[in-house]
Amino acid sequence: MRSRRPNASAPVRRRVRLAVLAVAVLALVATACQPDSGGISPVRRSNGALIDISGAHSAGGIMGVDIMLGPDEYNPCHLQVDTQNSAVTYNDRFYAACQDSGIGRSSYYRHISYTAGGPQLGAVLFGGADDNKCGGQPWCTDTDKLVVHGWSDKATAWALEFYPAANEGGVRITGRFDQQTLANFASSGPIGAMRPITDATAGSFRLSGGIAGGPWADRRFEVDAFQMPPWTMVTSAFYPEEGFGVLVNSGTALQSWPMVSGTYKIYVVDHATGASTIVIRNLGPGSRLDLVPWQPCFGLAGGLDPNTEQPMC
Repeated sequence: MRSRRPNASAPVRRRVRLAVLAVAVLALVATACQPDSGGISPVRRSNGALIDISGAHSAGGIMGVDIMLGPDEYNPCHLQVDTQNSAVTYNDRFYAACQDSGIGRSSYYRHISYTAGGPQLGAVLFGGADDNKCGGQPWCTDTDKLVVHGWSDKATAWALEFYPAANEGGVRITGRFDQQTLANFASSGPIGAMRPITDATAGSFRLSGGIAGGPWADRRFEVDAFQMPPWTMVTSAFYPEEGFGVLVNSGTALQSWPMVSGTYKIYVVDHATGASTIVIRNLGPGSRLDLVPWQPCFGLAGGLDPNTEQPMC
């Protein structure tokens, strides 16, 4: 379910916990290299934070919720990468508050299922603490039953990602906590209801592609495509929607759900080797993305490093 961006495609490595013997100056250097939500200052004092989504005009699916903290919009539920050594990965000290922290090292903060004609999604409300959901996995350092993280006072931005359960396309909605309710909650303001992308949407298409060579194991290769501005879809309250596609291979074939025409930032990863790259492409009806696994950047011109986004190919 989880669509992935650069740091999550890095190979998973178990970090070795060293005894805390360094002097204070060395600890400060380590913190600078490995940002953590515990070191982010509050931007407000509130009773909580809410994302005011009213529902989805959809046949059903799952809505994933990301929250970002501080001026750099740090995501505490993603696998983190050391800022000076991209080979070193780690999890936030409060990662156990993230819904799927017990399953793996990248998660949504929350995800919510919805069905056609079912209850409205309603506002996503959170505060400064959550139950520990990690189940004792070694990548979670907080083992308390209640994880007190203070994220509602540090949250500056949010993202909702809608994964369709039926014949619809993925939708991503993003925004900031720039408003405040009378009850002193940081708020997104009214977003309205999500409107999905379907084959009947003007300019819609299905991205296809092939993988040279093989045979390849199913789901070895993953392509995540995120629409860039300008966006053409809106919610029922005219809030901008971004299209996105998640493609995993079936043998040598790639095929997406419905997507809306536009410019896309595309993340490609080989889960068997960890090789990955980013490319920017204008996509629409008839578009293809063909991969050559043994070539640099999968044979894609203009490939970028997934951690630094500097040219690779």
